Amino acid sequence: VPVSRLAELSRHINRTERASGEAETESKKLKKLEYFARLSKGKRKPVYNATVTDVKSMGLIVELPDYQLQGLLHVKDMPGDVFLYNPRRAEYRGRKKGQVLRLGDTVKVCIGEVDFLKRQVRFTLAAERRK
Repeated sequence: VPVSRLAELSRHINRTERASGEAETESKKLKKLEYFARLSKGKRKPVYNATVTDVKSMGLIVELPDYQLQGLLHVKDMPGDVFLYNPRRAEYRGRKKGQVLRLGDTVKVCIGEVDFLKRQVRFTLAAERRK
């Protein structure tokens, strides 16, 4: 191979490898979504331990560490209390019971909805909230 073509071949291989990696990541995510969509349709929805990774005004971003899957736990999907968002403390506090949900907490969740178009999972807070 002429030296003049090495840079061009190198860029081509790099682009191909990057595309391959992205396709693999997308394929794994789609399989996870299919798996959780199937489980969410059952009569007894499994309960998972999730870690709060971010606190937003619309709800909590949680991750299932065993599955490397993140999703939204919307404030309206937190039954049992009225949870109020405190942006200064980056937390939600239950108005009646005073329960606090913040970054790093472990909460018990169920799969609420799987959106294949957006490639997202929406969680609901399980009746048994905290680990």
